[in-house]
Amino acid sequence: MLDKNSKKHLISYLCFLGIIVLMTAILVFFIIISRESWKKGFPSEMQVVLDSYSSGTYLVGKYVDVKSTMSVSSAVYSLRDGKSGLNTKDYGVIIRIPSILGPVPAVFVCDENYKVAFAGYAGDLGKAKCAADLKISGGIISYWEKQVSIMMYKTIEGSR
Repeated sequence: MLDKNSKKHLISYLCFLGIIVLMTAILVFFIIISRESWKKGFPSEMQVVLDSYSSGTYLVGKYVDVKSTMSVSSAVYSLRDGKSGLNTKDYGVIIRIPSILGPVPAVFVCDENYKVAFAGYAGDLGKAKCAADLKISGGIISYWEKQVSIMMYKTIEGSR
């Protein structure tokens, strides 16, 4: 049916396609495995930021599944009242935002009306902290506040 040259090209294309499928499967596998460490590691980082943002107001609660394509670079947690420990209708969002320093994990607080406020940066930026504060403009933060608001609307309204 196929001549020798066509068979050779077909085998080459199938090998290339196999490599692409294998690499994609490996990436998906590692992303799925790392989700558990995200769920366990991010709350402590978020709590540090929330304490410096509004001391004693919030405690990080349970992980919330995100119903958006932004779930790859974000994690959402319900927030509890810092004094009583009761659940609130607020959510804490940690999301990777691009900056002049590279991707930076930023923490946002979203209330029940989907109003989002920037709380700060998670993790230790070291000497770059001053640069992060100066170089990430209000416009970028404003953009991400809108994106987080849209993501939270889809997540909360989609689960009802």
